[in-house]
Amino acid sequence: NLKESGSELGDDLENASTSFLSGVQIVRTRNKNIPEVTFESDEELDSEQTQQIASLQKQQIEAIQRADEKERKDCNKREQTEKLVVEEEKKKKLKDEEEKRKAIDEAKRRIEKEESDQKKKLEIQAQLKAAEDTKRKTREAEAEIRKEQEEQSRKKRDEILLKRKQQEEEAACKKAQEELKRKMGNTAAGKAAEDLAQKKAEIAARL
Repeated sequence: NLKESGSELGDDLENASTSFLSGVQIVRTRNKNIPEVTFESDEELDSEQTQQIASLQKQQIEAIQRADEKERKDCNKREQTEKLVVEEEKKKKLKDEEEKRKAIDEAKRRIEKEESDQKKKLEIQAQLKAAEDTKRKTREAEAEIRKEQEEQSRKKRDEILLKRKQQEEEAACKKAQEELKRKMGNTAAGKAAEDLAQKKAEIAARL
């Protein structure tokens, strides 16, 4: 049994028992950790041999207990190691999941920010375009107003020039008539010329 547990004490005990006690065999019982002493003859052992056998049995039991204790400690150590490994794997898994969740949240925030920035950019562009359209329409309206004002001013100038020209023509005709009257006097020819000049003046006035 001690050999099976890897202890060298079993070999020592076996050699010692063989050297001082012939015919003694250590056999297995129902409990493999407790040896049983049997004899090949019915001769009774003396007290010294009995004490030696009892001592060997005690040493063997203690060695088995120590081996069992070592095995128990090793088993506990393995269990603790396995538990630590499992806990570390759980922690790593949780950490990986947390990092993955953070990465997903960060990606969502980045996408939302990009969409928000793009929306603001489009709104600003729309506002600039609307402002530019308003300026363009204002410039067109002002240009139309200036054009109408210039047209009205041109018409007014033309009317003033036409009126002035008519006044000058009337003054010239009047002066010519007076000059013709002065030259022709009261003669018949002068009267005819005067009538002719009057008709010309009337025609000029209608024009």
